[in-house]
Amino acid sequence: MSFLTLVNVFSFLAHTFLAIFVLVKNPKASLNRVGAALIGCFAIWSFGAMFMCNHYIPKKIAWLLLDVIFFGSVWFMGLTFRFYLIFTERKKLLEKKTFWMLSLCFPMFFIYLQWRQRAIIADVIEVSYGWTLLWARSSWTYIYEFYYFLSITVALYLLVDFLRKTKSPIKRKHTLVVMTAKSIAFISGTTTDILLPHLLNIHSVPVMGNVFVLIWIAGLVYAIVKYKLFTVNLATAAENIISTMTDCLILLDPQGRVQRANEACRQMLGYSEHQLKGKPLNILLFPEQAENTYLGEMMSGKNLSNFYLTLRAEDGKQVPVSLSTAVLFDEEGGRAGTVWIARDITERKQAEEEKAKIQAQLLQSQKMEAIGLLAGGVAHDFNNLLTTIQGYISLALMNIPDTDPIARDLNQARQAAGRAANLTRQLLLFSRKQPMEPAPVDLNYLIDNLVKMLHRLLGEDITITTELEPDLWLIWADEGTIEQVIMNLAVNARDAMPKGGKLTISTGNVTLDEEAARCLSEARPGKFVFLRIADTGYGMDKKTMERIFEPFFTTKEIGKGTGLGLSVVYGIVKQHDGWINVSSSPGKGSVFTVYLPAMSLLAECKRREEISLQSLKGRNERILMVEDEYAVRIPTVRMLIENNYRVSGASSGQEALETFSLEGGGFDLALIDVVLPDQTGLELAEQLLIRQPELKILMTSGYTDHKSQWPAIQKRGFGFIQKPYALDDLLFKVRQILETGKVKERGKPF
Repeated sequence: MSFLTLVNVFSFLAHTFLAIFVLVKNPKASLNRVGAALIGCFAIWSFGAMFMCNHYIPKKIAWLLLDVIFFGSVWFMGLTFRFYLIFTERKKLLEKKTFWMLSLCFPMFFIYLQWRQRAIIADVIEVSYGWTLLWARSSWTYIYEFYYFLSITVALYLLVDFLRKTKSPIKRKHTLVVMTAKSIAFISGTTTDILLPHLLNIHSVPVMGNVFVLIWIAGLVYAIVKYKLFTVNLATAAENIISTMTDCLILLDPQGRVQRANEACRQMLGYSEHQLKGKPLNILLFPEQAENTYLGEMMSGKNLSNFYLTLRAEDGKQVPVSLSTAVLFDEEGGRAGTVWIARDITERKQAEEEKAKIQAQLLQSQKMEAIGLLAGGVAHDFNNLLTTIQGYISLALMNIPDTDPIARDLNQARQAAGRAANLTRQLLLFSRKQPMEPAPVDLNYLIDNLVKMLHRLLGEDITITTELEPDLWLIWADEGTIEQVIMNLAVNARDAMPKGGKLTISTGNVTLDEEAARCLSEARPGKFVFLRIADTGYGMDKKTMERIFEPFFTTKEIGKGTGLGLSVVYGIVKQHDGWINVSSSPGKGSVFTVYLPAMSLLAECKRREEISLQSLKGRNERILMVEDEYAVRIPTVRMLIENNYRVSGASSGQEALETFSLEGGGFDLALIDVVLPDQTGLELAEQLLIRQPELKILMTSGYTDHKSQWPAIQKRGFGFIQKPYALDDLLFKVRQILETGKVKERGKPF
């Protein structure tokens, strides 16, 4: 038996033994199974090679042995891809079709070409040491050799890349050993198997690729013995867990100094290993947390579980974590250190804060709804009573001279009734129950008209500055209530600046996308006009800001405020489908920003023109007054008669129709209560319009909720006046309806 034969026999036995050993070590691990298959290919290769080194075998047997060698060598190249993908922890690539093409389809195709057509190895020739191969001079041979170089090159690239990226010391040692042995085996085997016989046509040197692979095998054996490759041990498992876990792990010595921090910790906090190694724990804590009682207990030997803490990142940012700690003990029972495991809960905290914000908004909405239900429940009866009171006061004042002492008393009573009506209106405004009469509104025009009044209202010690967008979009709003928003916010700012200061009123256009809307509380995407009122007052703390829109909440002295000013603002803005943002801090003033939906800039959208009247008195027009409340109907009828109107009264829908028929129609206007005993006011209005299509309709109601039927009134274009109404308001509204027939223009929102 020749020396070359002995070398191949040894190679066969070594490969066979190592393949079995690797598989037995951990048969369930994919790395072990593929590694055993790869080494098995070398064993098959060596089996054929140990018989090829003999002259006594015939050429036919030599061909058969060459086919065995070719089978082992081709599959070794295919399995190389799979082995190194698993070894370098790139298992996801195994699922790609490209991998299956490289590792499975190509080897099978090359075996078919060789066994059926002899397209790669053309012949076996007898040489001094036995039999050797003769490469075919075909394109398939070069494709085969390219595939060989590709498999080896990709394997080396995967090893180099993994060596650069892995943080595990054990894995780095495994990779370095395997890569070094692989490189030596690749260079040696390529020289004897391809370079000399094919490219240089030298056949005196035996084909020794399978033998040189023993160098790679020696590297594997060294890695197995020295670094436990292919073996699952506690140290390796622990190292892998620490390196790959997504939670931050920090190992402290008994003195509280950082001894180890895993990759997840370094990524979470931004520190390098050098910055943390040997540093005291305080480097990760904020000053106010360093004295935490629980942390003191933990350092003294107490374990913690799911303890909420804020760690300090390298850039100073706060990182909220859920912390669990455990004390480590040595073999003698002494304290060897402490392990921290911290989970980043930033997203959870943000979700909790968002949930709390939504719950607070819901609670605020429920408060508003409760007050609104209360206000709406009493508004109808209360408004009817106030209408009666104001009506009789107006009648009394019409029949006595202004110089009469009784007139002064009656005026005081009328003012008190007006304040009562205003209080009810404010309650309804913040609860969003007060009907509105929207129209296109130029906010800049509104502010310009209010500035003079604001100067008188706020006083000389407060400077008013305006910063108005020249091309401001219009808004579809109730002009009177928007004026009240501006006035209330200005008064609130004045009260925050008792020693004077600066009030800045600004406007602007803003377009919010989905991302921008998420940054603003209660915001939504779209086009909006903002009204911003900023003061230089004493500002508010967070607790005060949380309550400023609550009804009856006030920080003013007793008797200096009702606590409804900002509540009314909130209600009006909500009623206009907008929202308010507030920013403030103690000593730095406050900024209230109101966002209202913009409307399109249509040419036909003009400001509602004021009706020019020389007098509110009637011109002998006929009015049909339909009101079921006697105490409201009588003074209203008398007031209209006293002001040169011819009025017929009715207490129900049926009576109104009968009156209409008896008097032959010809009425100029019907003043109808929305709620009647036998039918709704809207139904009566429709019946009257059938009889007299040109009849003008003015609806009235003491209700403020759905019973007022305000949307239906708006839809039909009828006029509306809310109870309680003063004489002047009633006469103005009647005159307006008689002359125009409408009280609003329609706009087209964006």
